[in-house]
Amino acid sequence: MLYRILKFSCIFLLLSSSLLVRAQSTMLCEISTVSDKTVSVNETKYGNDIKYDFQIIDDENIISITIGVIRLEHHSILFQNSAQETSKKEVVESSHNEYEKMWVEELFHKVTLLHSKNRIWEGNPSKISLWRAELKENRSMISFWSVASDEELFVIFFNGFRVDNDKSLVSEDLMIAVVDEIISRCNVAPI
Repeated sequence: MLYRILKFSCIFLLLSSSLLVRAQSTMLCEISTVSDKTVSVNETKYGNDIKYDFQIIDDENIISITIGVIRLEHHSILFQNSAQETSKKEVVESSHNEYEKMWVEELFHKVTLLHSKNRIWEGNPSKISLWRAELKENRSMISFWSVASDEELFVIFFNGFRVDNDKSLVSEDLMIAVVDEIISRCNVAPI
């Protein structure tokens, strides 16, 4: 009898420890307003994850935002190496380099880094980068925020541009403030 109890205890501990090692998490956000403007958020479920898409539109600016999670199994170029092979800081840094390359190669003629700042979010390294992206005479402000946990890369992509299209960009301060406000309403939740 004691042997069975010990045997089942060992099996339970092994299963528990393997589940802890492989535990995944997702990012959950509760967003109904941004910068005192009501937004309509389109939520799309992918398994246990939610992708959030919405726009902030006012008299001067249009900002499109996507929030989501990238995992190793998604085979994304933004998150190719596992957290066991590279540090979380390296995952975050490489994701920003790859994102900048994607914009240059796939859409815009020229992408110029305007702002980049490292920070910590929920104990993990995170970073925000802002680029001016140019396609012929049109200009956009592209921003990318990311933070890596052990198994996931949490990301916010957004593009901001002026309604009047007079080549003036959405201000850097506005974009940074929007990122800060959004991530203040998001948190990592275990799956």
